[in-house]
Amino acid sequence: MMNGAQVEPAAADRAFLWLQDKVIGTPWNQDAFLSENSIAKESGVSRTPVREAVLKLEARELIRRVPFKGAYVPALTEQKVDEHLEVRRVIGAWASEKAAELGTVDNDRLRELIDLQTAQLDEPYLFIETDHEFHLEIVRAAGNRTFLSTYESQRIVQKRLGLRAILGNRARRVAATEEHRELLEAFIARDGSRARAAATSHLAHSAEAMKTHLR
Repeated sequence: MMNGAQVEPAAADRAFLWLQDKVIGTPWNQDAFLSENSIAKESGVSRTPVREAVLKLEARELIRRVPFKGAYVPALTEQKVDEHLEVRRVIGAWASEKAAELGTVDNDRLRELIDLQTAQLDEPYLFIETDHEFHLEIVRAAGNRTFLSTYESQRIVQKRLGLRAILGNRARRVAATEEHRELLEAFIARDGSRARAAATSHLAHSAEAMKTHLR
């Protein structure tokens, strides 16, 4: 805030956020072709910040550029999907056990996020944003900055996969919130083994929902 007024994001940031949402909303097994002109028009910025945003996402291997043609969101291979799910499972289970044992989880924050997800059951795009923040809180609390950096670097792809799994599947959204409550109970009890088991089960159910959608 500045002088009581909302500060608008910089043009490059607006272009980046627009492109990020485009990536997340693209089905995992489909390409989405883009042009700088269309991105500039739809995001409401000029072509220079669009180019910056494209380069940033290209560096993260989330967008590819084709000389003289533009850019596109590439489809994910099944191997790439499996790799992302494996990273999520390994970090998520470890972080849950470690954070529970350390007692470093902000339980009030997790409860707040669960309540928010419950209110977002019919808004899958918002639901998946909150879902990612829930798991990010746990990884942060575990205190391993390398794991945290790795987890954050996969944020956009994880949301892309997660959104595909819950779109049209309200039952999975409901189940996920209940599984989050199980995790929270383990953190409150500071029971590392229980937290690891709850996280492992939750992430397995999430992966199965994703894989079912991908078939």
